Amino acid sequence: MPEVSEGVEQGLVCDKFNEEQPASEKLVLGLHVDATQAEAERSLAGSLPHLGHVYPLQSSEKIQRGQCNDQTQVYPPKYSHPDNIPIESHGLVLSKVAIDPRNVILGFIDNNDEEYWLQVRLISARFPRALPDVHKLPLF
Repeated sequence: MPEVSEGVEQGLVCDKFNEEQPASEKLVLGLHVDATQAEAERSLAGSLPHLGHVYPLQSSEKIQRGQCNDQTQVYPPKYSHPDNIPIESHGLVLSKVAIDPRNVILGFIDNNDEEYWLQVRLISARFPRALPDVHKLPLF
């Protein structure tokens, strides 16, 4: 579990990015997920999940994450589609950041001006303390 200051620091970095970047730089181009141990073992040898890397999600996938009794679909159900319509086509743009000691909460607006919120739970203390150039840090 990260320290409170690290959670707040991550939220502030995301908020700084959100405030300083134009909307064209905050468009969601894709969603990626880490495979669970079981998913990695079932995946094809040499594939991204098998090698321990994140992999892109398709809109038809029903992958779930969360605590055992409280799992939710990773791909936003609102945008799920059996024909694998890319998430980019919905025009999701980062619009808000809520700062929390244990989570980074990101708000997005889509093509229809509807809001969608994403909670990223911080499970370990891995964020760098020195932040010389926020624009070069990957957020996802």
